Order: sequence, then structure tokens, then C-alpha cells
Amino acid sequence: MSLSPKAQPILEKLVERFGEKILWRQVRSERRAYIAIPREAVVECAVYVFNELGGRLSTISAVDVGGGFELLYHFTFDEANLVLTLRCTAPKTDPAVDSITPLMPGAEFIEREIMDLFGLVFRNHPNPERLILAESLPPDFHPLRKDWGEKVSRK
Repeated sequence: MSLSPKAQPILEKLVERFGEKILWRQVRSERRAYIAIPREAVVECAVYVFNELGGRLSTISAVDVGGGFELLYHFTFDEANLVLTLRCTAPKTDPAVDSITPLMPGAEFIEREIMDLFGLVFRNHPNPERLILAESLPPDFHPLRKDWGEKVSRK
């Protein structure tokens, strides 16, 4: 599987710039590519994709994968008809990653939602307050964690 001719140069520039930091890459169709990076490289890679390559942050998604969390930063390139996803993981023993909000203010509410629902910490976030969940809920209440039901049944 390979990317379209308009999308391929975007991936090539990213690989050229961050080759040593890329853990793996996958092209799923001519318009979808995934790049796995260490969580320590999220800000640097996201800023490069945004500022240098012209990607637009569509959203950030999170998944509880058992022993940790997978964070997916989805960038779109309209002219190239490409969705490029930067993927990193954070272990449950240290569920933290640097915030991209100081450099991309549009990420603020997405990161806050993930903080609420999964309990991830976005270091250097300018407003790490709850967004969705009521302030009256316990601080360790994160309903999208796989172990959420276990915590509820113990109380």
C-alpha cells in the first residue's frame, strides 16, 4: 500500500526530519498514514507537522490499551487528501505527555476532555481544569479507563 503522489512527499519529509525518532510507520491506504513516536517527541513532531508541513490538527483521540494509553494526534492535509496520525503511548504508571496547547491553542479542549475521561496528564497545559465531568466527582474518576468498573464496584 502506498500514499497518493500528493501525500507521499509529506510522509517523506517527516521521515527525513524525524527518522531516528520514528518507532514505526504504517500506510493503511493512499490517504491514511500512521507514525509512532516516543511520547517525548510529541510536541516537536506535532509542531513540525503543523508549522512546516501545513497539517491541520483535526483531533486527538485516546485509547486505554490495558497497561497504558495510546494517544493519536490526527492531522489533515486537505490539498493532499491525507490524514496523518502521530501515535504515542504513555504507561499507566506514568500517564503523562507534554501538552501541545501552548503551541496549538486549538488542542486545549481536546486535551482537557482526555484528562477528564482517561486521567492522562498533559504537562504544561495552560488550564488543566475539568471540562466535562462535574467538579463534585472524585479526582480519580475517569470513566473511559478499562479499570473504571473495578473502582466503582470497590466503593
